Formats: sequence, C-alpha cells, structure tokens
Amino acid sequence: MLALMFGMAAQAQDTDSIYAKELLPVGSKAPDFTLTTIDGKKQKLSNNYSCYQVLDFWASWCGDCRKDIPAMKELFKKYKKDVTFIGVSFDDDKEKWTDFVQKNEMKWLHVSELKKWKETNISQQYKITWLPTMYLIDPFGKVALATTQVEKLAAKLKEIGEAGGYVRKIPEFPGGINVLMKFLSVNIKYPSEADRYGFTAKVTVTFTVDTDGSVSEEKIHQCTMNEPQTRKFEKLTTAEKAELRANCRWRFNEEALRVIRMMPAWKPGTIGGKPVKVKFALPIIFKK
Repeated sequence: MLALMFGMAAQAQDTDSIYAKELLPVGSKAPDFTLTTIDGKKQKLSNNYSCYQVLDFWASWCGDCRKDIPAMKELFKKYKKDVTFIGVSFDDDKEKWTDFVQKNEMKWLHVSELKKWKETNISQQYKITWLPTMYLIDPFGKVALATTQVEKLAAKLKEIGEAGGYVRKIPEFPGGINVLMKFLSVNIKYPSEADRYGFTAKVTVTFTVDTDGSVSEEKIHQCTMNEPQTRKFEKLTTAEKAELRANCRWRFNEEALRVIRMMPAWKPGTIGGKPVKVKFALPIIFKK
C-alpha cells in the first residue's frame, strides 16, 4: 500500500517535471484568443483582463482530465465570484463535448476549436503537450501559473486569496455617482431633429477605464429609440419616417459618444490594490 502511494505521488510530480517545462513562463504575456462557446458565442480572453482567469485545457476522452473534474468543480464553486474559469476542450465532436459537460455539471465557461488536439492553434499558442494542463492568467493578461497538476492550481488560488489578491474596487468617477449624473445632464445636448419630432432614446455606451483612469474604447452597445406619437410625425411618408429614424438614431449615438469622450479621468479600478483596466457599460437617457 505504501509503495503504491509513493508511486502515485512520484507520478504526480513527474507530470510537471516532464510536461510543464515547455509551457509559457510565469510573467509572460498570455496569447489572446477568440474561441467559440458551446452555445455558439465568441469568447475573447482579453475581455476578462480585469480579473483572474483559469484556462483548463482538457478533453472528454482524456482519462486524467476526467479524474480532475471533481477537484475543478470544487475550485469553481469556491472561487467563481472572483475568478473566471474557462475550459478549453480538444474535442472535435460537438455533441460528445456538449453532452459530457452537461452530464458532469461542469458549469463554467467552455470553448473549443472543435479540431483534433495537435491541429488546434490554441495548443500551439499555449504549448500544450499534456492533458490536462492549467494556466492561471492574472488581471493584467500575464501568466501567473502554468501546471499540469490541479493541486498546484488550488494552492495558487488559495495563496492569492490569502494575500488579498481578489479584493476588487470598481472605477469611480471623480466625486462619485451623483457628480457623474450631474456631468451628464449638464453636457448632453438633445439632438435638435429628435427634439423637434419628439423622439426619445436610451443609448448604452461601453468604454474602458484604463489603469491611469483615462477613458478609451468607447462603443455603442445598444440604442433603444421610442417613436413619437405626434401629428407632425404621422404626417410624414413611410420613406420620410425611415430616413428620420435612421438620422435620429445616428445623432443619439454620436451625442452619447461625444459626452463619454468629454469625461475627465476616473479613479481606476483595482484588484489586490493594483490598478487594472475595467470595462464599463453606461446607459444615457435622452428624454424631455
């Protein structure tokens, strides 16, 4: 019995000593990627750079991967509020991959190229020569851990938590939320044509608050526009209404972006006391 236990321990140690040597070094930049989720959506690594991320390279046909599932489920349950878990599968059969994930209640995010292991781009980017392999990516997009052993991942996650590494503060507009609302109300200019016909709108803008507090990457996420119930609008032809709608939507969007670009630097968000980039979504209401 003792000999068997010793042999198992030696084998566990050997996986990292043999297969982790070529993995990306700690401190190096993690290659960005965009892969497809089980439900067909695109998932980009850099979209979650404001938090820690676990990349679990595995496959449903991999025996060692299956052995690690209970441990990974425990880690997900314990750290899911602070860490994004992404299972990167080397399955090439979507039905088998999906069924396995569902039957085993692996409730974290899952992505795949749906290609054989050695044919995937992601395996080359991350130098995967053994399954399972796990990476921990820090909020700055750098490798914090590269291992083939789930025990080492568990230890690292615990270490970060004990050091306060998951303590997060969101970015803050100078003066707080009330000052932000006043800034918007003072600086927003209602598009004249929309005002004349009575259009209202809610425009949601996404942007990034960088580590120095500067605002960048402003984009329109959604524009919900309400049509006026006025005689003036109803008198227009169908073609005129369509042209007016398009013009008002464009002007609402442009005005929302203009005001976001006017904002002063924010107090940056932090994780573990270190400034990080954080993506924001801010709704701007156009209503009189």
